[in-house]
Amino acid sequence: MKKMKLMKRMILCIFFLFPFLATTLFAVPVERRKQQFENNSGYLVIPTPYSFPGIGEGWFLIGYAGNIVETPTDAFIIGFVGDAEGYVSSVSELFVVPDYLYLSAFQGRVTKFGQNRYSIRGMESDKEDYNIFIGNSFTFNELRATLTLFDRRLEISGVSASNGGKITEILDSEENLITKVDAPSQISRQASFEFLVDLTDDFYDPLAGVRFKTTMTNVPASTSDDPEYNVWNLSATYYLPMFKTDTWAFQVFRSSASVLQEGNTDLTALKTQAGFDDCSKSSDRTACEQATLEDAKNTLKKNKNGTARPLGGTDRLRSYPGSRYSAAHTLFYGMEYRWNLDTGLSDIDIFILQDIAQAVQIAFFAEQGSVAEEIGDLGKIVRSSYGLGTRLVTGSGAVYRFDVATGDEGQEVILFFEYPWNDSGT
Repeated sequence: MKKMKLMKRMILCIFFLFPFLATTLFAVPVERRKQQFENNSGYLVIPTPYSFPGIGEGWFLIGYAGNIVETPTDAFIIGFVGDAEGYVSSVSELFVVPDYLYLSAFQGRVTKFGQNRYSIRGMESDKEDYNIFIGNSFTFNELRATLTLFDRRLEISGVSASNGGKITEILDSEENLITKVDAPSQISRQASFEFLVDLTDDFYDPLAGVRFKTTMTNVPASTSDDPEYNVWNLSATYYLPMFKTDTWAFQVFRSSASVLQEGNTDLTALKTQAGFDDCSKSSDRTACEQATLEDAKNTLKKNKNGTARPLGGTDRLRSYPGSRYSAAHTLFYGMEYRWNLDTGLSDIDIFILQDIAQAVQIAFFAEQGSVAEEIGDLGKIVRSSYGLGTRLVTGSGAVYRFDVATGDEGQEVILFFEYPWNDSGT
C-alpha cells in the first residue's frame, strides 16, 4: 500500500511538472555558448597525504581521466593506503544511447571510517560537542541512469544507492576512547527520482541563465526499528553575467523529510541498542552513558522525523565539517562571484596533469543556512560561511576547486573536483 502511494505521488509529480518544464524550455530561449558533449581528453594523477581524527594517517593516490578515448565518459578513483585502506571510484556519462541516455556508477570500500556525531540534532550544538564513532568495513554503491534531452536542458534520472558499515568504537572529540561497541552492521538503501532543468549558456561552466533541480528520495526501513521516509530537495540557481566573462551565482535550496512510517521511538530500547547498558565495562562510565544517551536521542528524532539534506562540507556552509548540521528540514542561501582571470584556451601538459585550460577563476562566496525539526523553526538559528577560492575549468569537464572558508567555528580548506552546490548536477 505504501509503495502504491509513493508511485502515485511520483506520477502526480511528473504529471504536474512536465507542462511547466515544457513551457519553460520553449518559452525561454537560451543559447549554449559551446558544444555540451565535447571530446577533449584530460587526466590528473597526484598523491596526497591524509590525516583523519580517530582514524590515523596515510596517503591518497588520486586519479582522474576525462572524456576517455574522445567520448563523454569520465572515470575517477582515490586509493587509500595507511591506517585506512580502500578506494572510492566512479564512472560517469557512459552513454548507452548516444546523446540521450547515459549511466553513472559510484562505488567505494574503506577498511576504517569515522563519523562526527554531535550531541543534538539541529543548530544548537557547540563546536567541540561531538563524539567520533569509529567503524570498519564501510561500503557504498550508487547506480544512476539519466535521460538527457534538448541539448542537456532537461535531464531525468533514476538512482539506486546503498551504504553500510559496522561501528566498533566511540571516541570523544579529543580522540580518547570512551567505549568499544559490539553493534551489528547497518545497511541503508534508498532510491531517488530527479528532474534537472538547465536554462543556462553552458551545463558545466554557466555564466548566464537559471537552473532548477528537484529530487525525491525514498529511504526505506532497513529493520523493523527504522523509519521509512521521503526526502524532497528543491534548488534554484541563478547566474547573472557580469562584465564580459564573470558571473554572479545565487542559490536557494530547500530539503524536507516526510515520514511514511515512524521507527522505534522507545528511548529505553534505543539506549540499549546504542550500548548504554554496557557502559559499566567502560573505563569512563559517565562519558560512555552520556555518549550513548545522546546517540539514542538523536536516533529517536530521526525515527520520528526523518533526516533532510544536512549542511556543512564541500557544497553548502563550507566553513563547517561535512554533515555538521542535520534535522528534518533544511534551508540554504548562497551567492558566489566568479571572476574569470583568463578565458583563453591553453594546453596544460605537465607530469601529473594534462588537459585544456578553459578558464582560471577567483571566487568570492557567502552562504547562510538553517536546519530544524519543525518547519516553522527554520531560520530561527542560522549559521554563515564566507570565503575565497580559485578554480581551473578544463576542457575535459573537470573543475579543480580550491576554497578556504571561514565561519563561527573556524576555517575549512577544500580541494574538490566540481563547482559547489552541485549535488551531481545542480
